Amino acid sequence: MKTEGDLNGEISSWLRKMSPKIHYLKVADKYSLGISDFIIWGDGKNAAVESKFVLIPPGPNVLLLKHPFSGKQITFLESIYLTGNRSWGLVYINETSLFYLIQYTRIPEKGNWKTGAFFKESFKTFTKSQFKDMINHILTGDT
Repeated sequence: MKTEGDLNGEISSWLRKMSPKIHYLKVADKYSLGISDFIIWGDGKNAAVESKFVLIPPGPNVLLLKHPFSGKQITFLESIYLTGNRSWGLVYINETSLFYLIQYTRIPEKGNWKTGAFFKESFKTFTKSQFKDMINHILTGDT
């Protein structure tokens, strides 16, 4: 993978393979800024997921995301959370092939983190082979 678009394409493909137990909507509407990349339904639960892609992590103590979670994205995740549903940020780091699943409430106000041990140790991680487990956690895990 080289871009966030590639990542979202792979996520869509994996979610399609999970049907009929999982249904999802991939949002790609440039006119509705802030709506999460994915809305996922399964087993009577639903969640909003905003994905971010990092090709190669920057040096130490530098902002991790080239394109941070925007204010509108964070507001949308909050609105889903306030309705009693789950809201997640998902950061994929290509160099390590790891997904970092971040509860909406733990996304900083400015939508980004400085690199370092805090980020790597603070969030639940999944590999590509654990994708089904990650989706299960997205739908049923604590928010």
